[in-house]
Order: sequence, then structure tokens, then C-alpha cells
Amino acid sequence: MHLFFENVAPQMYVHWTGKYFNGASFNSDYELSKSQWESIGEQMEKIKKDMPSEIGRPPRNIFKHHNGYKAVEWRNWIILFSLPFLKAYHDKRYRVKNMFLYFN
Repeated sequence: MHLFFENVAPQMYVHWTGKYFNGASFNSDYELSKSQWESIGEQMEKIKKDMPSEIGRPPRNIFKHHNGYKAVEWRNWIILFSLPFLKAYHDKRYRVKNMFLYFN
């Protein structure tokens, strides 16, 4: 669990923020802007009080606290939160073609 959720998941986040290939010019269809990540983080804070305790650690604002995320928080982000939150921002072709590569 720790290998994937403390290594791969944070790199996926960095990739989606556009900071993975600093200075390189690539197709950035998958990247989200700072304001979009702020919005996602705010939404995560809002749902915190409605989350059942069985999920474990309640979600923290990923934009503000991603550097301090524990493995369980990255697990929850990947398994529970990433698809619903990113769905609003990513093109359908990208989601279908690439998002499921992470989970298969």
C-alpha cells in the first residue's frame, strides 16, 4: 500500500498540476489550473463533515495539504475522490482513455 500511495499517487498529483515536467512543452490537456485545484480543495473541505468515519481520515484540502498527505489520504484520493472531482475538469476522451490505465 505505502509504495503505491506514498510514491505513485503524489506523482500523479504533480503531473495533473503541470509541475512534473517543469519547463517542457507538452500537451497539457490533463493539467488543471491553480484555481481549479483550489476549487477541488474547497469541495473536499466541505464534504469532510458528511464523510462516514469508516472511511478513516477525513479528506483534507489537497491543494493546501498534499505535501503532508499520509498513505491513507492518498488511497482515499485515488479510490474515492479523484474520479468524481476530476471528472468535472477533464475531457471525456482523456478520462476514458487514460484514467483507467491507473486502475487496471
